[in-house]
Amino acid sequence: MTTIALDDLQPGTGTTLRRRADSRQQDANTDTSSVPTNRSDALSTAPPQDSPSFQPTNFYWISWHGLLPPYNIEVFDLTSDISTPFTGFTESFQNEVQRIRKDHTSTPFFTAHPDNRFCTRYGIRDSQGDIIAQWQHPWITTGKTVFSFPEGSPYCSHPVHLAHDNMLKNLLALRTESFSYNSAKFVWTIDSRWHAHRMSLYRVWGSGPGQKRIEVGRWAQKWGLRPEGILVVDEREVSGLVACLTLLALMKKKRHEGGGG
Repeated sequence: MTTIALDDLQPGTGTTLRRRADSRQQDANTDTSSVPTNRSDALSTAPPQDSPSFQPTNFYWISWHGLLPPYNIEVFDLTSDISTPFTGFTESFQNEVQRIRKDHTSTPFFTAHPDNRFCTRYGIRDSQGDIIAQWQHPWITTGKTVFSFPEGSPYCSHPVHLAHDNMLKNLLALRTESFSYNSAKFVWTIDSRWHAHRMSLYRVWGSGPGQKRIEVGRWAQKWGLRPEGILVVDEREVSGLVACLTLLALMKKKRHEGGGG
């Protein structure tokens, strides 16, 4: 694999190989007797206060893809290799990711293989070559993306539909897209008006002025013409596979719109 440095990423604001401990300060009334996994029954139920500290549990590297055949997309799980506590895309975190990518020789967590010449359908295969999801991409960037999963999947028990969160409000900028996972709403937001090199994933409750949200994922990409980078996810809230797939679909849409990503 090509070694990629992340020196210009500035601090901002799956099947899991290893579960990192949660260092978040716990409320006295919170039950800490068990740590949930990324399976579909692990979603927390009580809406927390707005904007608690973001504590990701899993780290994924999305490799360069999309510009030349065969158009496969490889995603690597770096969770078991990263020891630096995540406090943002700091220099120490960037350096560790760079070192891991240089030395990393393991097989991908999953690979997305296009099923047709137009790359509107993908089969998602794990490291054993088994299908773990199907991805149906729309012909136009304003369309809906659909992900389906085999019966009994440990990642998700229902289809996931990714679409623009508010078509009228975002008709020109098209900066957010949302999906539901286990009856909870999640929203991807693009952190820049001009490009899609930084994105954040939130779980949200309610709407309007009373809406609450927590950050559950964060994406950083190095170069606009090189769609690759690091995704960090809190898998106590959302499946890492679902987070990766919805991000890939959003990146593909942004490239077609000319906004990078």
